[in-house]
Amino acid sequence: MATSMDLSETRQPSLYASSTIPFVFAVACVGSRFWCRWTNKAGFWLDDWLILFALICAIGLTTNMLWWIPRGLGKHVLVFGPHVAELFNIGLFTAEMTYTGVIISVKFSIAALYQRIFRTENIKLPIIILSALVAMWGIAVFLLTLLQCIPTRGFWDKTIERSCNVDSNKFLFAISIPNILIDVALLLLPVPFVLKLHVSKDRKVSIMSMFLLGGLYVLLGWCIFYSNAREAD
Repeated sequence: MATSMDLSETRQPSLYASSTIPFVFAVACVGSRFWCRWTNKAGFWLDDWLILFALICAIGLTTNMLWWIPRGLGKHVLVFGPHVAELFNIGLFTAEMTYTGVIISVKFSIAALYQRIFRTENIKLPIIILSALVAMWGIAVFLLTLLQCIPTRGFWDKTIERSCNVDSNKFLFAISIPNILIDVALLLLPVPFVLKLHVSKDRKVSIMSMFLLGGLYVLLGWCIFYSNAREAD
């Protein structure tokens, strides 16, 4: 017996919440960071400007999500009309570009923060290597995103002659695995330098705990990757 389809079902409220709430927290955190450094006359360093640039990219990402959700996300495809595929792919393309900008800027900011905090020659080489890996990863993702279809417009405009040769699942694996490995390296990088600090054991534990909180983000990244890999299978 055929079952009727409920076109009124929606997940858009959850999508709006997941798109805006983290952004509000990000604005509050970055704003508080700049306010504290300004009131304490501590000056602004490279890591501050990099995290500000990440926030600018996040503004683009959030704006795109607010545009994208009512045009192609969270409801049955039949609700959105005949141009849903084109609008969906425009939103996806923009999200890929802005999200990559956020990720790269945050990683560079963390590397610059380590350089500022641990003023030792021994950490310079690992930071240079990790920064180079971040740069190469970012360039590769930007190029793969831009060249998914040639011309690029062909990614969302199916009416033009185009060549699209990038497998979406392989693309996901190609960008996710290096991204997570770089996160792990950034997470573990300060540990040996914290252990060498001339402070009490309790102080070292508290400092390392602060850095290792980033492990929650890495764990989330693995969970998302595993979930997407299962869906791909």
